[in-house]
Amino acid sequence: MIKSIRIVLLKVIIFSLAFSKNDPYSNFKKYMDQNMGSIFNISYHQSQYNERLVSEGIICFESHKKYIFDNNITRIIYNNKYIKTINKQNKQIIYDEIIEGEVSLFDLLFSNKRLDVSLGASLNPDISIINFKLKSLDIRGVLKTDNLSGEPKQLSLFNVDSSLMSVVEINRVESKVDFNLKAIDTTSYELIDLRE
Repeated sequence: MIKSIRIVLLKVIIFSLAFSKNDPYSNFKKYMDQNMGSIFNISYHQSQYNERLVSEGIICFESHKKYIFDNNITRIIYNNKYIKTINKQNKQIIYDEIIEGEVSLFDLLFSNKRLDVSLGASLNPDISIINFKLKSLDIRGVLKTDNLSGEPKQLSLFNVDSSLMSVVEINRVESKVDFNLKAIDTTSYELIDLRE
């Protein structure tokens, strides 16, 4: 009996030491710091009250303060505290400011804000699963990262009753490339400015 308790305690100590040296969230933040200048190929899934939206695109991660989402319908440029949305189908450009305390999925991945990961993390053979909560929005989240590199694989957000769910899957990361997004001729686009 005492021998089995010692073995269990030894396993717990070894696991906690290994886990403390390999903090999944710190690995993720380090990976993102080292991969500014990369292009993230993503799939975006949103489900709200049984309606589903799926979108593919890329995110050009220039810095923690500037990143660009682009697909065949929309280009969204997050630049410090401003957002410029180019709707390619409706031929509109919308200028807006980020509202203090508001958080998007892309902010959680690409900004340098730190999450409250007090809900903990778990390690699987290849993937770390980091659980967190956005207290101000009463939303829970799960960030899945590669155990060794810290590369993000999936970010999910959902509310308490799961009536709203958003998921970003990172399909591929292209390292350190120039951002040569195709220019958009916006001369005939309607301009909408929502900034105060």
